[in-house]
Amino acid sequence: MTTARTATRFLLIGSTVVMSSTGAATAAETPVEGGTLKIAVHEAPVCIDPIQITNFTPLNIARNFTISLTDQDPATGEVRPWAATRWEVNSDATEYTYHLRADITYADGQKLDARSVQANLDNIRNKIGPKANRAYNYLSYYAGSDIVDENTIRIRFSHPSGHFLTAASSAWLALYSDATLAKSAEERCGGALISAGPFNLTKWSQLEGATLERREDYAWASPSPPTRASPICRRSSSSSRRSKASAPGCWNPERCN
Repeated sequence: MTTARTATRFLLIGSTVVMSSTGAATAAETPVEGGTLKIAVHEAPVCIDPIQITNFTPLNIARNFTISLTDQDPATGEVRPWAATRWEVNSDATEYTYHLRADITYADGQKLDARSVQANLDNIRNKIGPKANRAYNYLSYYAGSDIVDENTIRIRFSHPSGHFLTAASSAWLALYSDATLAKSAEERCGGALISAGPFNLTKWSQLEGATLERREDYAWASPSPPTRASPICRRSSSSSRRSKASAPGCWNPERCN
């Protein structure tokens, strides 16, 4: 079966996000596949790299094109598999061993393996440094990592770090290909980001927004259950009024007050 290629574009007015597709999507009483989805958000972030930001607007955009070691069930808080299928934590939470899927590739074709995870952690601590904000703090006691085999990595901490299991599921510890790790912090803020999420970031501008295109070969989704979408409201830059948009079964315009 041929699946329509979908792109998402985030337009930033206060800001907007847009997801679009080559397939035509029309208004319907039931969900349709393909088309273009435009989403407005309330601010225009100065940086799109989730590792370097703390506010949630760019973080939510980045969650669509990045991947993390694990995911977290939004309803229960349970940590679920994603890039890693399983993991073990030692008794004092100073060692975390992750067993990775063998079939994940970044958008540029590079394999996501233990060496890549190690390179990402080292990049945060040794290159991006304090600019990584929350990610840098998550790795405060990072003492290095060991590549057990191609798809297994052991991450070590000098002090108990019980927070890391949850932290590793966030976009603040997103994983990138070597091409992105070679970029400067400033280039990454400007959109030079290649990850392994369900969408690719193909365009980013603080004034114009973000465009995301769906990966046709994405086949490693987290098993976390989907949640009902929140209402999306577009705020005009020239007034405080909001226009309400709704799609049957997704957005409730009456909640956009």
